[in-house]
Amino acid sequence: MTRVRIATFSSIAILAVTMAALAQGPGRPGARRPHGGPGSGGGERLASFLELTDEQIAQSKAIREATRTAIEPLAAQRRANREAIRAEIDGGSLSAEAIGRLVIASHEIGDQICAIRSEGEAQFVALLTPGQKEKYEQFRERRAQRRGDRPILGPRCAGD
Repeated sequence: MTRVRIATFSSIAILAVTMAALAQGPGRPGARRPHGGPGSGGGERLASFLELTDEQIAQSKAIREATRTAIEPLAAQRRANREAIRAEIDGGSLSAEAIGRLVIASHEIGDQICAIRSEGEAQFVALLTPGQKEKYEQFRERRAQRRGDRPILGPRCAGD
């Protein structure tokens, strides 16, 4: 009897988490951009605010492109996982094990994406002079205030 309860509870918990994830939808294509410099949430305004040199702008664009290139296959895999979860639910099979594996895999991919974004931002910050770093922290603080509880680097990313 205890095994049945545990299995039932686990299935319900996985289904609840899955439904919450699906309720968020796939998002708007191109709505989020990897962070790491101008063109990623601040663009030219950030470059102007920080008074970046042409060389810093060029380097930050290279960092942003490298970040985007690293994230694209992971984002594609995460989208494929969401579609597979939907297929499991829509198909009526509701295999808790299969859905659970996909949810865990999506979570792990999200962690990888967060790490790549954080690394891109760290590389961008390394380009800055001490005065620019100070201004960048002010920029981040103001952006965090405007965004409220929404994370800056994306879902679940630490350090936002």
